[in-house]
Amino acid sequence: MNKWVFIITSLLAVAIKLLSAVYLKQPLPSNQSVAKTHEAILNLHPKTFDSYGSGVVDEEVMKGSMKLFQGSIKGPESVHVLRNGSAIVLDRYGHVYVSESDSSELKIFSYIGPGRPLGYTAVSHGGKSLLVVCNSLVGVEALDLESRELVILTSSVQEFGNVVPITYANDIDVDEEEGILYFSDSTTGIPPGLNRMNFYDTMKSYVLSSLSGKPTGKLLSYNLNTGVTEILMKDLFFANGVALSLEKDFVLVAETSFLRIQKYHLVGPKAGTSEVFIENLPGYPDGITRGPDGNFYVALLFCPMQMHLLMAKAPQSVRWLLSWVAPIYTPLPPKVGAVMKISPAGKVMRIYVDREGHTLYGISGLFFSKETNKLYMGHLSHDFISVMQLP
Repeated sequence: MNKWVFIITSLLAVAIKLLSAVYLKQPLPSNQSVAKTHEAILNLHPKTFDSYGSGVVDEEVMKGSMKLFQGSIKGPESVHVLRNGSAIVLDRYGHVYVSESDSSELKIFSYIGPGRPLGYTAVSHGGKSLLVVCNSLVGVEALDLESRELVILTSSVQEFGNVVPITYANDIDVDEEEGILYFSDSTTGIPPGLNRMNFYDTMKSYVLSSLSGKPTGKLLSYNLNTGVTEILMKDLFFANGVALSLEKDFVLVAETSFLRIQKYHLVGPKAGTSEVFIENLPGYPDGITRGPDGNFYVALLFCPMQMHLLMAKAPQSVRWLLSWVAPIYTPLPPKVGAVMKISPAGKVMRIYVDREGHTLYGISGLFFSKETNKLYMGHLSHDFISVMQLP
């Protein structure tokens, strides 16, 4: 099997190079945002883990991590732990599970489908304890943790006088005091589709979105008090993880396909504007969480491989051809487990990494428990969540 994967990957690489050479002299796509996206992709220069200097990379801490609920859950993108130690985990089908602790078993609690739940967090509002969930098929939902009533908070947003559906709600954070949810809509026009295993496949949508070269992702807000959804940022190339700063003066959003994280200012003279927080990351950023000290933790789902960079940098005509191949065969990246600790100023402080993925790999979502100083990790394509004790 490995032999055939190698052969197919090699043939695809050769085909991309040849086709790119043929179309290299053609002008960039006429759509201005697509043209800028393609230009930015051509200038991608991913860093390596070791390029951040000595003492930054830590290969020991992740070795001590533990897998939880293995075999009891399928495709848990994220995880949330309540103050009493109860873990809330959603599977790829939309089932909600609750566990009283790390060591107790998961028990079915509710169902928020149909759809594919990705990021979620707990919030107290209006005397209710809610679990707000990014359901990639529906939008943002709220599950009452007491009555178990489920409501759709938002499934669309106004843009230029038109109602635009939210087609790929991904990750979410909350300003509980103000009652404002900040969440990402990864891409427009390429919603997750139901696959042969009967769940909505967000990874295929991501691949097709990347090949399209169209930056249609958004950072949105939803006001729990007024019910209004607003666009904060748009034209993001696959908007992903979201985290609010400790001082609530800015919010971060991962721009996965650009290997970077954007910073949106909420207050001060820069309010309403954005800037690059950190770029040329050594891996594709997925979920983001914030620790109690204000530092951020970023999950890197996998590292760039030559095949992926070739596919992304190929001209539009070549990427259109590859989009027909992607649903049938997409090269799998090498296994790696990585979480970056980044200061509010954008300085990389630590990288917890398992270079070969022997203990963990494919980390998609994060939750920091300030009560235990543990980092809980979701795994989009696995049958467990994991936990890592931080120093």
